[in-house]
Amino acid sequence: MNAVMYSLMEIKRKIPAPILEKAFKPVQFNQLRRDPFMPASLDNLIIEKIINGPVRRDCDTAGATEVTIDLKGLPIEKVSNDKYCIHIPKRLTNGREITSALALIFYSMNSVSTDSMFQGLSNATTYTNGGCNNNQNNELFTGLTKSLQPMMLSQTSNVRIVNGATLLVEDVIMPGGTPHLRCILANDTTFSTLAQAAWKQFSKLCVLAAKEYIYNNLVIEIDTTELVGGQELGKFKDIVESYADAGEQYEEFYNDKWRKIQFMADVPRHARFIKSLIGKFK
Repeated sequence: MNAVMYSLMEIKRKIPAPILEKAFKPVQFNQLRRDPFMPASLDNLIIEKIINGPVRRDCDTAGATEVTIDLKGLPIEKVSNDKYCIHIPKRLTNGREITSALALIFYSMNSVSTDSMFQGLSNATTYTNGGCNNNQNNELFTGLTKSLQPMMLSQTSNVRIVNGATLLVEDVIMPGGTPHLRCILANDTTFSTLAQAAWKQFSKLCVLAAKEYIYNNLVIEIDTTELVGGQELGKFKDIVESYADAGEQYEEFYNDKWRKIQFMADVPRHARFIKSLIGKFK
């Protein structure tokens, strides 16, 4: 079970099956011939047209997760005196698209030799009253931890992504240090980075998108059937017409609630935001 399958089940639970069949499945063989790569099953059609369509596009626009990518070893191409390009391979993002670049940071990692580390541990071990003095050990480990932490040499936020996988730096790059890119990645195919607690709200977004799609694709056909064929569609028509404001509800829910939910579901990004409010932003 993942967020996609959960949302698919919610769509099929809240929208009558005959309406889903009418809106998503082609009724003529010629329609299948025009698009031979169209998914055959109803489930695949809903995922393709709704979840992988407008929902994924809007969720990727808001950004899925904030990560820091180590760019060590990648060539930096100089375009002009204050413009540089770095081509980022997909393997560094696990195949996910970079939707937004936040900052390019250069770190310097302090080196600590293993010999001095173990020698320090040996010298720090003292015995008092038959027991080990843990205070000195704790201080030693704290010092070692701090010495191993990377030190930031410089950073710039004048960066942006062009052509999907190329980082354009519009600033002077100081020599030295290892470059790291802090950026926002798009969702993967199953929205696996979305916390399970947010699945219910994500499914609501998908249901509203499905209702909007159904209304836009069936409302004219229903009126034409009644005018030309003289058929009374009854409850089928009433249900479809009740979806008339689904598009407006989708935009309202997305802007007022979903962007905040997705932001808070990204724990590192939300933590940085909280730190910035209390003066501990890094």
